[in-house]
Amino acid sequence: MAISLYDISVASYLQTLGAIANVLSRGVQHAADGGLDLEEIVRFTLRDDMAPFSFQVISVWHHSLGAVKGLKEGLFQPPPKMSGLDYTQLQGLVAEAMEGVQCESREGID
Repeated sequence: MAISLYDISVASYLQTLGAIANVLSRGVQHAADGGLDLEEIVRFTLRDDMAPFSFQVISVWHHSLGAVKGLKEGLFQPPPKMSGLDYTQLQGLVAEAMEGVQCESREGID
């Protein structure tokens, strides 16, 4: 049985995006319950040498929706420079990626 490029890409991307969307949603609730500022979360780093939380979310967006575009075009490019995004905009990126990946057809990827 052959496995298709669609099978090993789209399902994995959707699973990851769904998990990140859930984490972001829970973050809103956690911030509300604990009186945290969501914008502090956007800038938060776990380690001094680590990129901020916003970069991590942007990376998921890019390595899913951007990867699908790269599969179709035959070229994967670095993500665009994005700065100044707030928490809601990060959630929007994840939603955009989910919608974009879900719209892809098996034929278009394979």
